Amino acid sequence: MYILPLHQLEQYPVRIAKGDIAEHLPETRYRNLGNFVWGINMLSDTLVKGQEALNKAQAEKNSFLTGIAHGVKTPVANIKLYSETIATGLYQPDSVPNESKPYSV
Repeated sequence: MYILPLHQLEQYPVRIAKGDIAEHLPETRYRNLGNFVWGINMLSDTLVKGQEALNKAQAEKNSFLTGIAHGVKTPVANIKLYSETIATGLYQPDSVPNESKPYSV
């Protein structure tokens, strides 16, 4: 009586562990197994939602880290360029344009 439904269910926990939970277990007419199948289907739904939330959090983390890295990298690159300019002697304090003079074309 319970052998055939249990035989159909025996590979489902392995499939859940491997992440292959696209389809639910078919419902059974046996009341005791029906509760078990319902519980396993609820577990697979919870795992899918958890994995989706984890993927979303990972994407947000990556986006955040990319923004932080860019925000730090740009000023550091500017400071490096300024220091190289001063070190090579390209910048002379006398050569700063006078802002009171209008630019000529």
